[in-house]
Amino acid sequence: LYAAFGILDAVLMPEQKSTTWLIRFVIICPVFLGIFLTSFSKSFERYMQPLLAGGCILCGAGIVCMIVIAPTPVNYSYYAGLILVFMWGYSFIRIRFLWASLASWVQVVLYEIAAIWIIPTPFSVLLSNNFFFISANVIGMLTCYSIEFYARRDFFLTQQLKIEREKINGVNQELEEHEEALRDSERKYRELSIVDGLTQLYNSRHFYFQLKIELDRSNRYEQPLTFLLLDLDNFKAFNDDYGHVEGDQVLRRLGKVVKRCLRETDFAYRYGGEEFTVLLPMTTSEDGTVTAERIRTELKKENFSSAPGQDVHLTVSIGLAQYKPQEDMKAFVHRVDQLMYQGKKNGKDRVCSESY
Repeated sequence: LYAAFGILDAVLMPEQKSTTWLIRFVIICPVFLGIFLTSFSKSFERYMQPLLAGGCILCGAGIVCMIVIAPTPVNYSYYAGLILVFMWGYSFIRIRFLWASLASWVQVVLYEIAAIWIIPTPFSVLLSNNFFFISANVIGMLTCYSIEFYARRDFFLTQQLKIEREKINGVNQELEEHEEALRDSERKYRELSIVDGLTQLYNSRHFYFQLKIELDRSNRYEQPLTFLLLDLDNFKAFNDDYGHVEGDQVLRRLGKVVKRCLRETDFAYRYGGEEFTVLLPMTTSEDGTVTAERIRTELKKENFSSAPGQDVHLTVSIGLAQYKPQEDMKAFVHRVDQLMYQGKKNGKDRVCSESY
């Protein structure tokens, strides 16, 4: 824009065109080109304010020189150029308030020096120009201060918002961590409430909960369901002979044997004492018998002696039955319980079902 006003020089004072163009194109424009190129360097931000303020002073000084060179009344046309430099410094290039004020008032001082001591300026013109220059500076200072004030305020609010957002994110993260910890605790407590601590099988309370679900599923979809009830043979005598600590080891190992013999879709429970239950969804009594025999056989292979060179084996009696459609849950459990006791009466170490 500063260079474009060279057209005005050629129109208004062609005789001084070479001098004014020297100011515009040889001095001012290269300086601003240098400032522009410097803006790509890392150190520009440190020196940006004094460089831009110096550029504004240089532009104003160039206009003052043209006012001195131009003949009267042509030089009156260049006063507006000085006000344009004020506007440019205060608002467009966003110099900070103090630097912009310094640059503009230096330009006013340069004009006063030129108008009073270098070229004779009529008092009325001098008074008028000072009125406009001072008014333009005051308005420019207010404008620049407002721009800087709102920019600082927006920056401050943005930083505060960022800090608050980080706090909220931190609180949300803590809440998520506490919620996850709460879910883990709830899951652990729920597992503890349904899992037998000794055998790590489900307990009897969960057995009845799951049995009801499986009975409903069997009735709804007409799928077979087989129920096994296991009871260790002569377990009281084993406890009397070897102690309850060894007896607990037997129960723990029986739980592992049962788990090892089941599918992922099957459910095993410690029913109470030395009794265990197994639910076999989508399984007939014939297939359930195969599973029961596998458990019975695998348990007999286990050696429960704590002394080297001594063999101690235990057996299990198993009652087994397939669910009858719409059968009452208690009746179903009682029926399997009776079959287990029937196996005990028949000599123990056997699987007893209604098909036998």
